[in-house]
Amino acid sequence: MKKIIAVIALLSLCSCGTQTSEPTTSVPQATTEAETTAAVTAKNAITTIQNKTETDPWAEFDYVCRDKYTEPLNVYDDDNLVINCQGWAVADDYLSVKFEIENKTSNNIIIKSTNTSINDYDIDIHLYDTITAGKKKILYAEAKDEDVRSANMTGKDIKQAEFHFKIADSATLKSLFETETISIPIEQ
Repeated sequence: MKKIIAVIALLSLCSCGTQTSEPTTSVPQATTEAETTAAVTAKNAITTIQNKTETDPWAEFDYVCRDKYTEPLNVYDDDNLVINCQGWAVADDYLSVKFEIENKTSNNIIIKSTNTSINDYDIDIHLYDTITAGKKKILYAEAKDEDVRSANMTGKDIKQAEFHFKIADSATLKSLFETETISIPIEQ
């Protein structure tokens, strides 16, 4: 019974009265061996919960292959827009491509992926966001696992992803331009 009371007391001390967003993991001074054991057990439980939130999001997949370019791969550059690929990740039946996109216009823009494919098979690789005038933004284009599976592919089969990007003014929704085909080699 003392163990349960000590654990409850410790958990309420850790979750109440703190001003920070991080949980407290200090153990209050125990007076008996049972209270010490209960306090250490509670501290370990809190640490386990903290560690689970910081784990690798890719850990759930059986197969993972990632590439982060040492230098961003410039895939599009004109007076209005710069698109750099910073890397990609493939897992089981999933693809994510990381882009840094710079809006060089004086208007806020909407960027949307269109005419996307993996290994020349039409698959939706979703990217849609607003980019502030004169700013850069990191965006991820992601292929849904069910779309990859429907093409009878797994992550190991993915060799290339292709995109077109449509650009529109975010205030008027007027289409401004569309990029030519942007091809990203997926070397595993």
